[in-house]
Amino acid sequence: MRIQQLILAFVTSIGLITSVHANDAVALVDRTAAQLIEAVQSSSTAPDSLVAEMGAVLDPVVDFTGIARGVMGKNHYGAATDDQRARFAGVFRDSLVDTLAQALSVFGDVTTNVKAGKGDGVKRQSVLVNARTPDGNSFDVVFAMGTVGAEWKVKNLTFDGVNMGLSFRNQFAASMTQRGNDIDAVIDNWAVLEEGN
Repeated sequence: MRIQQLILAFVTSIGLITSVHANDAVALVDRTAAQLIEAVQSSSTAPDSLVAEMGAVLDPVVDFTGIARGVMGKNHYGAATDDQRARFAGVFRDSLVDTLAQALSVFGDVTTNVKAGKGDGVKRQSVLVNARTPDGNSFDVVFAMGTVGAEWKVKNLTFDGVNMGLSFRNQFAASMTQRGNDIDAVIDNWAVLEEGN
């Protein structure tokens, strides 16, 4: 299964932020998904514009720094310099937003339905979302959210049983092995790795 297919699920139903109440987080899924779909419809002839618009929607929603830390893994993150950590977080964010824009632009309109939510609604919350593509394909996405300060942030997701955070972590570890544990080489080539999966 391609990373772009997994990421499509992320894009189509994202948006669990800016409220410390679980019900508010669930309500924001539909609103943010609508913003992303609107961005696709208004930027269909300008790919750079779409990437910029999607970045603007996703930046306040996704804990890119926290996810990048998890992708690097405890050992690699601990061994990295502050500069390498910051560079990887930026490269990870840019490659993810770019891949999300490409994936969503291929599928166009996608509908979402929030089916259920679990968690304490204070520090942790998971929300199950069903997404449907125009050709009738359907898949479930489980969002793992946590609060950062007083805001909900997306920390991870599972798409039809595939844990995205774990998949990216495995990709990072494999790349470190292939590149002789040269973290700078892994960072410099991360976008290429994304496209190759």
